[in-house]
Amino acid sequence: MISSSTGSTSMILSVLVRMHLPALGASIWLRNMKFGELDIPNILSTCKLLESLRLTHCDSGIHSVLQVEHARLIELEVDNGKFERVELTCLPKLQQVTYNNWFSYEDPMYFGFVPQLSKLSLIKTGSRFQKTLELSQFLVNVPSISDLHLDFRSENIWVIPESPELLTPVLGKLQLVNLDHLPEGCDLPWTMFILEAAHSLKELCITVWDHCCIMFTGTEFRKENGLCDKADLKWKPYTAGFKHKNLVKLTIYGFQPDDNFVRHIVILF
Repeated sequence: MISSSTGSTSMILSVLVRMHLPALGASIWLRNMKFGELDIPNILSTCKLLESLRLTHCDSGIHSVLQVEHARLIELEVDNGKFERVELTCLPKLQQVTYNNWFSYEDPMYFGFVPQLSKLSLIKTGSRFQKTLELSQFLVNVPSISDLHLDFRSENIWVIPESPELLTPVLGKLQLVNLDHLPEGCDLPWTMFILEAAHSLKELCITVWDHCCIMFTGTEFRKENGLCDKADLKWKPYTAGFKHKNLVKLTIYGFQPDDNFVRHIVILF
């Protein structure tokens, strides 16, 4: 891991050269870095056998765009990236992406040529100020996703329900879905829009509770950051009498024996 508040291309590259990373496959974790325009491209071009890259609390200035191209990169993780957008332009070997708490008011990522991307994890404390994601558009270039993790941090839901006609082309290969920290009171049939589109889904895990350890509790802070009112997106099954034929495992954490949960189980099985 390299950590600095004033990172520079020359410093980063000199460290990497001393570690012989240009000649060896490696994982790199950069933390608290302020990148120049060419820093990331220079790092990626130097470390030709790089397989895993993690960026934590990094940015390139206000409204900056992070473009990533690499022939061998398999895993990318961005934690609290202060980028307007992360563009995965050409990553033919990329299999796994994690984006934790982005700061963009638009779609946080663009997927270019990522033919092997199969696992996607998005973690975000949602507010009323941010754009609600439309998965049919957001994932239009990555129909190969088989493992999808969405963590709402017990706050506003930031994914909008869509019809099966729009979602099936991008969710048709899903095998595992993990919906983490849905806020209490969320209408569980909201999750049905994913089930209706993901015909191949084998396992669904849902966690429903307001977890005090990860929520912001200060009243003024919540008002200033749009965390006061939780939006509960409703969704009625698009197909009357819908039953999922391939789901073999349903896990619900935070279960309460009310009609909402029981009805969800009846619909699925």
